[in-house]
Amino acid sequence: MANTDADWLDKAASYFEKHPTDGEDMAFWANVANAERCRTIAARLRAEEADTCSAGDEAVMELFVAAMAEADKAMRKFPQPNYVISKVAEEAGEVVKAAIHCAEGRDTPEHVAEEIRQAMAMLIRLYVEGDQVHGLPSIYSSIEAQP
Repeated sequence: MANTDADWLDKAASYFEKHPTDGEDMAFWANVANAERCRTIAARLRAEEADTCSAGDEAVMELFVAAMAEADKAMRKFPQPNYVISKVAEEAGEVVKAAIHCAEGRDTPEHVAEEIRQAMAMLIRLYVEGDQVHGLPSIYSSIEAQP
């Protein structure tokens, strides 16, 4: 992938590092984790020898970062306890519905992409926060805590 993608991820990391958390620990650690992931991916991109990046790769990276930003926004607007697992299922169903309708000519690819972004945001939120209503701790924290 081209260095421009890595530069863009560095900017996304800076966004997460500078984004106010209003003193909320969960929001702070979510931002730290998101920034760390952006920087890790950027470093990997820079380590690759290939200098080319397909339009599809760039679109996926843009979708991923947009989903991360949407997850961050949702964590602030609808803090835990929240039905995150249920929302993952709901968003996945909306992706399937939009995709079927698109295949039938009754919906647009843009709407399918929007639903995919929303589903990814909920999956990111599940990874970062877990689901306090159902008693699921943060997946990220649980993995990091393992020896």
